[in-house]
Amino acid sequence: MPRILTALLAALIAVGARAEDENSIVNKLINSPSWNVQGGSSEIVDDAAVQGGKAIRITVASKGANPWDVQATNAVNKHIKKGDVIFVAFWARSEVPAEGQPTADISLIQMQLSAAPYTAVFGDRASVGAKWAMYYASGTADRDYDPGAVTLTLHLASAKQTIDLGPVFIVDFGPNYDRSKLPKNALPSAAGVAPKAPPAEFATAEARFAAELARIRALLPVHGQLLNDPSVATIGTYGAGQTSQLIPAPEIPGGQALRVAVDKGGAEPYLIGTASPVYGDIHKDDVLLLAFYARTTEATNEAQSGVISAYNVQQSASPYVIAVGTAALVPLNTWRVFYASAVAKMDYPSGTATLTAQIGSRKQTIDFGPAFVLDLGPGVNLSSLPVNTITYPGREPNAPWRAAAEKRIREVRMGDLRVAVSDASGKPVPGAAVHFAMQKHLFRFGTFVGMNIAGASGPDADKLRASFLENFNFATTPIYWSDWGWQNPAQRAADIASMQWLHGHGYDFRAHTVIYPREDLTPSKIKKLAGDPAAVHAAILDHVRDVVPVAAKNGVYAFDVVNEPRDGDYLPQIAGPDIFPDVYKLAHQLAPDAHLFVNDYAIIEGGGQNQKNIDYYHRWIETMLAKGAPVSGIGFQGHFGADLTDPARLIAIFDDFARYKMPIEISEFDVDTTDKEAQADYTRDILTAVFSHPATDAFVMWGWWEGDHWKPSAAMLRRDWSEKPNFKVWRKLIYHDWWTDETRTSGADGTAAVRAFFGDYRITVTAGGRTVEQKVSFVPGTGPVAFVLR
Repeated sequence: MPRILTALLAALIAVGARAEDENSIVNKLINSPSWNVQGGSSEIVDDAAVQGGKAIRITVASKGANPWDVQATNAVNKHIKKGDVIFVAFWARSEVPAEGQPTADISLIQMQLSAAPYTAVFGDRASVGAKWAMYYASGTADRDYDPGAVTLTLHLASAKQTIDLGPVFIVDFGPNYDRSKLPKNALPSAAGVAPKAPPAEFATAEARFAAELARIRALLPVHGQLLNDPSVATIGTYGAGQTSQLIPAPEIPGGQALRVAVDKGGAEPYLIGTASPVYGDIHKDDVLLLAFYARTTEATNEAQSGVISAYNVQQSASPYVIAVGTAALVPLNTWRVFYASAVAKMDYPSGTATLTAQIGSRKQTIDFGPAFVLDLGPGVNLSSLPVNTITYPGREPNAPWRAAAEKRIREVRMGDLRVAVSDASGKPVPGAAVHFAMQKHLFRFGTFVGMNIAGASGPDADKLRASFLENFNFATTPIYWSDWGWQNPAQRAADIASMQWLHGHGYDFRAHTVIYPREDLTPSKIKKLAGDPAAVHAAILDHVRDVVPVAAKNGVYAFDVVNEPRDGDYLPQIAGPDIFPDVYKLAHQLAPDAHLFVNDYAIIEGGGQNQKNIDYYHRWIETMLAKGAPVSGIGFQGHFGADLTDPARLIAIFDDFARYKMPIEISEFDVDTTDKEAQADYTRDILTAVFSHPATDAFVMWGWWEGDHWKPSAAMLRRDWSEKPNFKVWRKLIYHDWWTDETRTSGADGTAAVRAFFGDYRITVTAGGRTVEQKVSFVPGTGPVAFVLR
């Protein structure tokens, strides 16, 4: 067996991968071990220290405009099947490190299509030291690939540097292989590898950040030892598709920030991030505190927050055991300090830990301020340490918006419910006891019911259905048009069953969504028609004819006809600009009594500062109306994170959109935070703001039980069905504060009246041993209700 393959086998066994005999490894190789180089200059060099005795030396004379301007490639020459685990291993060393760094940088190790659009199958990155070492990447094939269809590519032009590459091996382990057993590259830090001892300037860190350290330590039961230099100048960035720069930030300690822009997200979050050294020994059972500053300047998620998927102190190399860390939703244009604490579960000798932030999940720009890692020693109670909290303008008990909202609620959501009691001869009956017992709000307080509320089985499913019936009078049920949704026979059956279940229990519901015009949520059968706009247009209208009558038959109240049009430009591109108006017109013909909504996000989230999104929503609505589209409802998603919008600002936005004289609904609401008090307070305040506004008619939670919620931290009931503070707020407002259950006595004229919330009532009149009961629908304009005691 060749010596280089023997070395590969030895390396795999050494890191705990599944033992393979020599022939097995050879049979699994799907490449030849030689590199091709594009860009830069390259030469073959002799080097007895590397397996095979020869290397290719690649010189990057200057940093490229793009990291891929200099690249080394290696083609796969055998078939790959969908689900196969592919493992890449290659030898490399730094002949001349990246300018200003102790290591060379491979900004991307990527298995990708061999031709445009060069779509990635999987990837990683590596900091390459001066000694020969093996570097890795692994992933799972998303589909079948023919020989030559995919290529391993190394991006090398991220800096001026010289890298030597030895042989490369690509191994197909087939399906169901445990990737966790495969080796991984050491996590880079600002210096490539965290030094064993801090640099001399670290000694001044305590002095440079004395004021901030004093503030943090005032929150702690012990002083704690600083383990890092908080300065943002110590932070390095890694990963393809990101750029970074130091910017002035006089409002935070240190006066500087590192701005990191992720150009394109959607990869594994850890493939793009920041890293900086941690010094000093961390001992098992030591309590660690992490505090860091961050803000977002560009966000692309529903909550209009930056997403740090993980901010950890962790091992610098595999298996990357975390000592302390947290995820964070970072507010837009507002600095916030975040905290995390934990007990170290192992020793971390000096130089073996790195502070890293993982931010590659989406396109975004995050500013990083100083970070502080403190070792508090053993025995400190974690409950005594600071935790992440959030707040918002208008939270104060005496905030001016509150009194105005309460006044509007009395005016808009209540009326005088009158009863006239008479005997059989028509004479008024004074002294009758009249009980006004509310049964249901006119206003719609609902929730998304999940993907299969009707067909789910087991004790939790029974509890879920019972809980829904007890706590909500309205629902949103799915009709997602996608391969996994309405196009899938099983999910389609579940969608219809949910509609029937809701209708059978007397519930109005929203159907979400007829059209979701993003490419990734478009059925594959429609994508195949791209290039033939007439065919796409016809196929979309066929879908409308398919789904709308089914929902209408089962009592639908409203459709989200078009969901998230701001991001959903794919269908208009392939079907023509009139597809949206035509969908609305056809839906109205098929369900003339249903409200036809548009629904979008990042209008009221992000502190309400999304003016460009607000302007776009106005333009979209006005364009549709000008084209004759019967849009008859406006949906505001409300997926909140760290940046909660002032209730007064919410009311102003509702005022702005009330010009269209169509119902406004909070179509999707949650607050994704571990700060339960702020979560509950904001649930209370947004409910109050919405309920007070005359243009609104519904408020829909996007799930309520942790066991069936897309963001478990946002749920109102925990997995064990215990109540969270936000659930108690929901119950108190809707079924107590805004609920009418009162008894009045009829006067001399036989009438009794109460200031009551609009909705359904059971009214019971008792006098002289006689009792009469009626069910009454109390809406604006309802006159006196006559009761005759016979």
